[in-house]
Amino acid sequence: MKIKNYLSTLLLAFITSISFSQEVSYNNQMYTVKGESIFKEGQDVTTNLTTEEKESINKELVILLKEETRALEEKKQEKAEQKKRKKAEKEIKEVKKAKQKIEKQKQREEKALKKIESLNAALDKVSKQIEKATNKYNKLKAKGDLSPNDETKWLSKIEKLKAKKTKITAKRDKMK
Repeated sequence: MKIKNYLSTLLLAFITSISFSQEVSYNNQMYTVKGESIFKEGQDVTTNLTTEEKESINKELVILLKEETRALEEKKQEKAEQKKRKKAEKEIKEVKKAKQKIEKQKQREEKALKKIESLNAALDKVSKQIEKATNKYNKLKAKGDLSPNDETKWLSKIEKLKAKKTKITAKRDKMK
């Protein structure tokens, strides 16, 4: 595949050189090759040159074209490598972004877990307060030490604690 590309590029360069003029240095003199004609300072000198000189100039032209082709191939390779680098950098960036997203989700989950734990602790505390208040109310009621106002206060206190427990339970259940 690479050879095919190389040959097609060389052929393209050669066809381009035939249709356009190409400058070649030979014996410290500049010649312009256009198609089969060789020019020196704008004058056609094809007939004045020997066959060996023509071949040498054409060889120089081929060498020049090969160098240009090689430079084009290197440029293509460099672009392909640069494209690969950019793609790799993009993938790395996407992986980092995904990692950050996962980390944020983990932090949110940890925060929610802590909140649930604190709600459970508050629920235990309120449950103990309700039990303690109910026991004290029942004890005082059994002794007959409660006035009607005190009884209303104790029942109100117990109801408030139960409402608080319901509120905490609802909050906790909502988070699960």
